[in-house]
Amino acid sequence: MSKIFLHLGAHKTATSFLQANVTANAAAFEKQGWRVIDFQKEFDKLRKYIGKIRGNRPLDEAGEKRLKRFFKGLRNDPRDVFLSYEGFLGSMSMASGKIYPHHKRPIKMLKKKFANRNVQIGFCIRNFADQMESSYNFRFATGHKEPFADYAKNIEPANLSWVAIIENLSDAFGAENLVLWTYEDFKKNGAAAFPKIVQAAGVDTTDLNVAFPNPRNVSLSIGQLQLMQDWHDALLNRLTLSPKDIKMANGKLRKLLKMLPRESDTKGLLEPETRNAFTEHYEREVALIRERWGKQMLDFEQTSLLDMPPKPQNPASA
Repeated sequence: MSKIFLHLGAHKTATSFLQANVTANAAAFEKQGWRVIDFQKEFDKLRKYIGKIRGNRPLDEAGEKRLKRFFKGLRNDPRDVFLSYEGFLGSMSMASGKIYPHHKRPIKMLKKKFANRNVQIGFCIRNFADQMESSYNFRFATGHKEPFADYAKNIEPANLSWVAIIENLSDAFGAENLVLWTYEDFKKNGAAAFPKIVQAAGVDTTDLNVAFPNPRNVSLSIGQLQLMQDWHDALLNRLTLSPKDIKMANGKLRKLLKMLPRESDTKGLLEPETRNAFTEHYEREVALIRERWGKQMLDFEQTSLLDMPPKPQNPASA
């Protein structure tokens, strides 16, 4: 039976890095009988329909047909399929106080859509404190202007859980079909991590190359965030501009900041004591995940394209 490898994120865990390298190696994947879903060309137009299903909202007739064609095409494709999209499980926003609070619904949907396929799930987790800061940073940089204190006011360590999400993925697709890793391990050597991830999916890494060895830092520095906040406040409170002009002015500033170099460390939104509380909770979660799904956790140390033996494309479930 052919296989579908679904890389579901999480958000802000170098998903774009993985997508870029998989797409760059599409020819090598295809040579082995894999179909690579090009996120920009094949999948980007479907995101709004996926979002509606995820939020249990009705689709219009055109959207329903397009989505049905997409999933039917995947179900009936005799090739193995590699699809990376973190949006399946929900928004990256943690403002509700949880990570992917409605993840059960899309997991059920994916299970149903691919009932006749061997589905393998790739999933990366990250320190809750970093996840908070990075997700806020991205939202702010792309147009959301709430202060960090407002964004984080409902987020408590006890209400955050990667374990619950992994447990539901395990129940739906089988623990043996999970491929898990931490962002902290990935960051140590992304170039080595990439082939190890795709090898776990069943890809022979012999002909692969790491076209983009360094994940791109897209976070704004604390100073840049403050500049955007001050700029936004000035537009709203000190200048007489129409909403259209305010939107245009904010867009111009975002484009300017994208041209500037990003700092390697953008931590600082959380107070040290608060950061420690979230980090300690995360470490307990990681320990529990390693205890329950340790065989599914990837180790990226001392890994390269040269010393990794090929893995069969369709390993039997065990």
